[in-house]
Amino acid sequence: MGILRDFDYKHDGFPFANFDTDTLDWDTYRRTYLSIWPTNDVVGAPLDVAFYAAAFEHAAKPGHCVGLSTLAITIWQLGGWFGFSSPASFYLGPPDTYPHPGPESDDLRQAVHILHGRQFDAGNVTDVLQTAKAGHINDGMAAYDRVVDGLASGDLQLISISDGLSDGHAHCLLPYRCETLASGERDIYVWDSVRPYALFPDYYDLGYNVIRINGPADWTYNQNPTPAISDAYVYEGAHHGWLFAFSSTAVRNKGSQPFSVGFAMSDLSYLVLSGSASVAQIEDDEGRLLFETDAAGRPTGWRTTTGLAVLPWPWAGGSGSGSELYLVHGDETAITVHVDGQDYSLQLASAGRLTEVAPRGAGRATDSIRIERRGASHALELRTSARSRRFDVRHVHQPEPGVWAGVRVQDALVTDDAVRVELAATADSARLSGAHARRKVDLVFERFSDGRLSSSTLTGARFDRDHPLIATAEQ
Repeated sequence: MGILRDFDYKHDGFPFANFDTDTLDWDTYRRTYLSIWPTNDVVGAPLDVAFYAAAFEHAAKPGHCVGLSTLAITIWQLGGWFGFSSPASFYLGPPDTYPHPGPESDDLRQAVHILHGRQFDAGNVTDVLQTAKAGHINDGMAAYDRVVDGLASGDLQLISISDGLSDGHAHCLLPYRCETLASGERDIYVWDSVRPYALFPDYYDLGYNVIRINGPADWTYNQNPTPAISDAYVYEGAHHGWLFAFSSTAVRNKGSQPFSVGFAMSDLSYLVLSGSASVAQIEDDEGRLLFETDAAGRPTGWRTTTGLAVLPWPWAGGSGSGSELYLVHGDETAITVHVDGQDYSLQLASAGRLTEVAPRGAGRATDSIRIERRGASHALELRTSARSRRFDVRHVHQPEPGVWAGVRVQDALVTDDAVRVELAATADSARLSGAHARRKVDLVFERFSDGRLSSSTLTGARFDRDHPLIATAEQ
């Protein structure tokens, strides 16, 4: 539906500042997505637990800009949502808790939690992926056009913005008016949850709340326009960050969590790195790279137009944060992930499937993990810069809620050659090969059904380059 009145920044934005929450609990998780397991039970629901730990639990630690902007724009458009009605300025924050108070109402706080968590829903993921494929992830002109079209059609847009790769202070803004100047520059006026009108009236009354766009990657948004308003950031398109628009409707609707059996995008995988490590580079077999790097090989920015089927998730922590999230598009995609660090977990997850790689306790090294996704099957090649390093690999297949099968490859030794691990889609077999010298591993096959977990173990199984190991659950 179209908007019947203009957005009024005095009344249609919340009067309290953006707030952060260390952890979102399991009950909030269940209210955010469809068909979540009743409890945080890694045995009963490994994929629900994996996505909760990888992305949802700490999604609001940096703040709730997506949730606040989505709720504010929805209340403005529809007159109400989740039992909260227009104007948003009616809902006050608790007194004497500036600068990050959040709402006084616990129910409103919970609604913001839920909408913030829905940034991972299939509709929004699809929208962001299409933007990336079109080369518009850092394109102020394209964002301007989408905002204009959305205001006209009723498909209202939000804006994602960042000033850099890992410390770019990723943020979400609510755009409500667009203006093309005589000079050809374009302005997008925004409501900013970090700058609510009740606390920063001059920011709006003096017209500082504007993104100035001179070209696709030539744009500026200044949260610090005066000495009196100077406790935030200045965003510029030239700093290898991003600026793009996405649909608020795609965020607010309830769907499945991305690792679940019911997730709508079967050709999408999530790549999640957590722990004491960072992704140094991601590349494909054609040599296309995800990151620009400095002389020392450290990532400095994203290559947004290379055609690589990988996209960093805009609101995750970013390279070096200890929590990195990437989208991998295509069910025939092969990429190599270079991980620099010590103890970490690297997960590749898609609808109903999860593959996890983790080194055992060792010193710092750079590991190269080639991931091949052939339909529903996964194959991994493990290399390391260390003299030797041991890895554990796990693959889980969940055909329906409450039923899953898994295989664990434990204590795989990697030295100066690669070890290849091939995992069947149904997690009932594994093939290991590639090492020059004879190696041995332990394999554990697991199955969960009717509330019971059963397992079988193959201990000390051997393989080398000329004698691959093929193991099945029946063995």
